[in-house]
Amino acid sequence: MNIKQRLTHGFFYIFTGRVGAGVLTVLTTPLVVRVLGSGGYGDYAFAMAVYSALRTLAGGGVYEGARKYIAEYPDREDKAAVFSFYLTISFLSGATIALGLVLFTYGAIGTVLLEYRLRNYLYIVAVMVFFHAFYHLVRSSLMGFKLEEYSETMYVLNRVFFPIIGLPLAVIGFHVSGILIGHAASTFLIVSLGYVALKRQTNIRVRGMRSIVPNPAEIFHSRMFRYGLLNVVFVLLTKSLYITDILLLQPFVTSERVGFYNASLVVAEFLWFVPLALQIVLLHSASQLWTEGRTAEITAVASNITRYTLLLTGGVGIVLAIVGDSFLPIYFGGEFTASYVPMLLLLPGVVGFAVARPIYAIGQGHGNMRALIYGTGGAAILNVVLNLALIPQFGVYGAAVATSVGYGSMLIFHILAAKRLGFNPLRNVRLGRVVVTCTGPIPILWLIDRSLESNVLSIVVVTLVGLASFFLLAWATRALSRSEVVEVLETVPRVRQLTSR
Repeated sequence: MNIKQRLTHGFFYIFTGRVGAGVLTVLTTPLVVRVLGSGGYGDYAFAMAVYSALRTLAGGGVYEGARKYIAEYPDREDKAAVFSFYLTISFLSGATIALGLVLFTYGAIGTVLLEYRLRNYLYIVAVMVFFHAFYHLVRSSLMGFKLEEYSETMYVLNRVFFPIIGLPLAVIGFHVSGILIGHAASTFLIVSLGYVALKRQTNIRVRGMRSIVPNPAEIFHSRMFRYGLLNVVFVLLTKSLYITDILLLQPFVTSERVGFYNASLVVAEFLWFVPLALQIVLLHSASQLWTEGRTAEITAVASNITRYTLLLTGGVGIVLAIVGDSFLPIYFGGEFTASYVPMLLLLPGVVGFAVARPIYAIGQGHGNMRALIYGTGGAAILNVVLNLALIPQFGVYGAAVATSVGYGSMLIFHILAAKRLGFNPLRNVRLGRVVVTCTGPIPILWLIDRSLESNVLSIVVVTLVGLASFFLLAWATRALSRSEVVEVLETVPRVRQLTSR
């Protein structure tokens, strides 16, 4: 496959996997909220924020490293050696972080800082963290072998198993602990199934690492370990942008208010659907372009994807801003009307972060992580400072403003980082046309929303009219050219034919 077919192949499976997982999340989230209540949902959000940070540490950079290096090495023996290397890293990092969390929670520090119920949740989180280290390894290895159809099946099945196990446990009395046990059990099952698929499709076996790392004692000095370690720093800085607010809110507001705020985050971050799929496939696809020195092609791919992402997320963000006050109480429950204003404050930053995701994924494929770490570090510091300054005085509204600014700054910082690495993601963005496309339908969509009495009807009509209007305007303004649409429509069948052989 050429690069466009390769990207389309990977994106097709990753996007459809995201769609499947997204549909399941949309269906299960209201059930989780209603079973736990707003207070329990706030506790659950806190536990998952801790899990989100620690699973990055436990991953040891495996998710990014295995995708990059398995894709780069042409020889199957070398690919097997890369897998063995990262298996060692997964076990060591997963066991260390899980044990560290248990000791912290059980010890004097955890006893002073955390209430009894929160400590019980974190013991389960420790088990989740350990299993997730291997989930990173198996899923990224499948991607490195260009087997996204299997890696994304893992992703979807994880969203199937967790509610099937967790929700009944929560209902019979385990409450938040039951949902967390569901996550842990689901991850274990998925890792087992994913490894079976990997072994059957690639005949990969755990081998010595001698062809990649001549001496096992040199593991911690190898370039793969250094790349993984830098990615841990990078991903932790990125994760801090969307867990700092939850962690800092907990001491200042009630669990119910944390639950309302987390609901606004969940809805606003629907916009990351497509950008996350692009981010995942671009790292291992762009790695090959970087190794071949094809920077002009990288710039072309990056600038087009930046434009597409801005068009899509900007348009969907406008629709969400208009129908959000109708959607939130229907989806989460009547009391979650309080989530609407924080969601509005979050949306501009969420759009900026969405556009930044594919840009920094291409930068990750380069291998030089310093520029990305500096850029993300700047955004993370700004985010923490603003949250510390605004949350004590303004609560959830302060958290929303601070987080939105932190999210948005990612786009600015990573455009600068991209130019430092040698590619320009703004070369073919057509910003004026994109702005006209996204803002043009606002008056008519607002009038439709206000004229319809039924909230459900308003959501359906505004969404359909909005998406049609955005597409027509994009076509009329040439923000999206006819040749680009035709090329995508022609490429997808060719890729499906290739993958079916």
